[in-house]
Amino acid sequence: MKKNKKGILKINLFGSDYPVTLKISRYQENGGLYLGLLDAGDEEYGGSFADITVNMGCRLPNDCAAVKNYSENEGMEKFLVENGLGKPTGQGLSSGYVTVPVFKFDMDRLEDLEAEGLEQFYEGEV
Repeated sequence: MKKNKKGILKINLFGSDYPVTLKISRYQENGGLYLGLLDAGDEEYGGSFADITVNMGCRLPNDCAAVKNYSENEGMEKFLVENGLGKPTGQGLSSGYVTVPVFKFDMDRLEDLEAEGLEQFYEGEV
């Protein structure tokens, strides 16, 4: 697993490594799990780096979400598996011209990286 101090992970996109941290929330529409990455290289602002999940309009189990793996998110599946965050279920959801894979996430691993966000997710506060 590629984790170093303070829950910082490294993601390789388009041949470059970027330091990121995990953001956990829930989609307002259906309460589904939202995962995103924040730019850990920007300590002052910590702005959004990428959305890991995409809201497909259907409610999945709490530990599952559709993963955006196309366009600027190519390589996201590999990042998730290599960092022990989750694994593909083998199911996919149709979205326009693409099929978005459904992942089952390791909630203990997510808690290790972003306990506050996961707690708020379970409590329905985000």
